[in-house]
Amino acid sequence: LGRMPQAIERYDAIVARFGGDRDPPVRRIVARALVDKADGLAKSGRLAGALVLADDVLKRFGADRDTELRDEVGMALATKAIDFDRLGRAKEAIAACDEIIRRFVHAPDSRLRVMVAWAFLTKGDIYLAHKVPFATLRIYDEASQMFRDASEPDIRKMADIMSNISRSLYSSLVRSLPHAKIDVIAAQRALAMFDDRNLPWCQRRGTRYAHCGE
Repeated sequence: LGRMPQAIERYDAIVARFGGDRDPPVRRIVARALVDKADGLAKSGRLAGALVLADDVLKRFGADRDTELRDEVGMALATKAIDFDRLGRAKEAIAACDEIIRRFVHAPDSRLRVMVAWAFLTKGDIYLAHKVPFATLRIYDEASQMFRDASEPDIRKMADIMSNISRSLYSSLVRSLPHAKIDVIAAQRALAMFDDRNLPWCQRRGTRYAHCGE
């Protein structure tokens, strides 16, 4: 953090010099500078500034189909999810997770697939922190099914975490709810296991795990 002022000055210089350039490699540099600056501001506690920069990334590059720029857009959305969560603004944090899922759920790129898994994990965690266990259960069941055959180690790790939490949460609910309610939940989970639709539950219904990859 001691070098953050110098880093921010460098990022600002890059954006000022190349911000209007349309050459794809240069646009990638600008996007990375904005994302890195947002990350630096967030780490120093300047969350509002980080969120402004994340929105700037989305405005500049949100419609771009370049794979590397899509990675940066995903990182900007992840920044929004984390920072809104830190600010106690759960609705906005969940919306950022939903946007990651909406944009990248069918992306073949491994980095984007990891972001989607992270978004499911983070969204469920936020719901659980706000004592909405049924939402967490649905999200994690959906994600566990979606990523059960994933080849990426990071995704398998997150899928295992979600599966384990889902089983533990279901067991806890079984002990605390009437049998009739549990039968309904069990039926819903059984249907989900044989649902061949690809869209995630959160997208069909419209809607912190920052250690991913460690």
